[in-house]
Amino acid sequence: MNGNDILESINELDPELLTVEAKGPASRPRPKLRRIIVIAAAALLLFGGVTAHAAATGGLFTAKRITTVDEDGYTISTVLNKVKWSRFKGAVAEEAPERIAYQIKHRKQPDPLSSVFIDPTVYAESFSTAEEALEYLGLDSLKVPALDIPGAVSYLVAVHGSRSAQVETIRITVDDVNAERDHINAQATIEIVTEHYAGSEYETGGTWLKEYNWRAEFSEYVTAKGNTCDLATLTGISGGDRTGLTGYISIGDALYKLHLTFYNDQADRAYAMLESWIDSLS
Repeated sequence: MNGNDILESINELDPELLTVEAKGPASRPRPKLRRIIVIAAAALLLFGGVTAHAAATGGLFTAKRITTVDEDGYTISTVLNKVKWSRFKGAVAEEAPERIAYQIKHRKQPDPLSSVFIDPTVYAESFSTAEEALEYLGLDSLKVPALDIPGAVSYLVAVHGSRSAQVETIRITVDDVNAERDHINAQATIEIVTEHYAGSEYETGGTWLKEYNWRAEFSEYVTAKGNTCDLATLTGISGGDRTGLTGYISIGDALYKLHLTFYNDQADRAYAMLESWIDSLS
């Protein structure tokens, strides 16, 4: 399993603000924890084939532990600012509703016996730079976080709408396409919810196969400059040879995330990337 597979397996790891009271040190590589929440595959409860939930709360965030026959994981519920659609000044403002409406009307599903489902309320656009991706949205409150990624990157804007062709959520994903070369895999996202999003809370989460036996710890991380993010540390990857970090920062109109997986001897570089990303958003 390579780093990209790991990022896909954790399905957008979102174990964010579970520990709002924790404080970490400015030094690397490990944040000191005053409060920590641990999810270990061996510790999760399983009742036959029924999903079991154990809820934990912290500030404005709620986490639910999930387990099934094959998977362990959790969901995170948080409150994000719902952005008025009129604030989007880029091409997405006109294109998105029209494109989603067209897809709903004309896109045909594959063979009904197939397990493949094509969602007509979703589309994506690729861009070569962060500036182009943000220009497509035209939301002036968004920030471009620093990403010290040595390889080439891709910028993907995914637009999710409703059956009435109203845009509900938008995600910008930045992937390191040459990550394996440098033994650190990096993926950053910017997530936005609009006024058309029906829920009172925004829910994300992460899952992995039970056989992986991964362990997630949640804390607050503090950089040398005193800036903070909520941090998930995932251990036990590749038999313990790799570690995963996911940082979360909610600012203004968006939730910013940074996912890193790396061989343990690259920990200093990974934490330096994390700190640079945090400081650029502060």
